[in-house]
Amino acid sequence: MAEFDTSHVKSIVLLGHAGCGAVSATIEVVQGRATASGDISTLVRSIEAAVRATPNSADAAGFLNSCVAEQARRSARQLQERSAIVGNAMASRSLKVVAATYDLTSGKVAQLS
Repeated sequence: MAEFDTSHVKSIVLLGHAGCGAVSATIEVVQGRATASGDISTLVRSIEAAVRATPNSADAAGFLNSCVAEQARRSARQLQERSAIVGNAMASRSLKVVAATYDLTSGKVAQLS
């Protein structure tokens, strides 16, 4: 993971977006409707836990959006856990890391809890 000086940064936003193709591909793989190979398999493996942790839904679009939100949350947590610089800045309250989703249709960003 690349590390950088956060002294000039007040916030980091991990932003998932509606209809994310990478998350959609991971859902297909997890549900056994597709396989991933090559470079995309690395990306699918990094998203797979979020898809598996999301309660399944008959509403495919809603499930995709829930998976996108879960991946954004997980990415925010992983950044905090894996980066000493980010973790220390958060502990001193000089940096905030948040997860959010972006709706491509409306242009709205929603902060996640």
